[in-house]
Amino acid sequence: MADVNLGKLLGRLVADLSVARAQADIEATQLAELYEKHELLKHFPVPRIRLKETQLDIPLIIKSTEKISPDNDASAETDKAGFSERLRSAGREIIVSSGLSERRKAVALRDWDALKSREKNRRYLIQRSEEDISREYAQHLVQSLVKQGLAQKRAEEAKADLLAKSISAKKEKFAKMDSVMVGITSAELKEADPGTIVRIKLTVVEEGMEWAARDDDGPRMLVPE
Repeated sequence: MADVNLGKLLGRLVADLSVARAQADIEATQLAELYEKHELLKHFPVPRIRLKETQLDIPLIIKSTEKISPDNDASAETDKAGFSERLRSAGREIIVSSGLSERRKAVALRDWDALKSREKNRRYLIQRSEEDISREYAQHLVQSLVKQGLAQKRAEEAKADLLAKSISAKKEKFAKMDSVMVGITSAELKEADPGTIVRIKLTVVEEGMEWAARDDDGPRMLVPE
């Protein structure tokens, strides 16, 4: 078996636990319908399984590691400039599909493209995190769209879309980071020197989210259940 990326391995395990919870909820809804229609079962509580806490104990062998780029101001500045550029490009796509007239769309795009100067401002990039940049760009997008006559609710939806795209932009960055490759098969562990085996012990705690409507009739939001 080929070496496995440690980050992808852990991410896949945690993601699969979420999928397991979702499948359990789907089964619970089907059981609820069955109980409702059954003459006797309708008086019983519907069983529902939750994964409140899961313990993972993963033995593995570190096969290879690569030196990660130094975390200095220059590299951070370059990363944030690229992130800002991807975010600005996503914002342009949102404006183009906003439904504004061509004239108003052109004005909004000119206003939006003024953000390009920030991508070359070294002090701006160093002093702000990617989260700060995402929030500022999203707020600027709302202002640009509302100024051109787009309804506030539509502008807020565009803001949410841009923030979602900012998460995708961060994923692109992480996908390009150097990796730790590991071996996890029983054959590899059996043949390895016991002193080279590493054990990763994780406790995964479930924290459910649910959709909730806002009081101001704005877009629904995910909140802790």
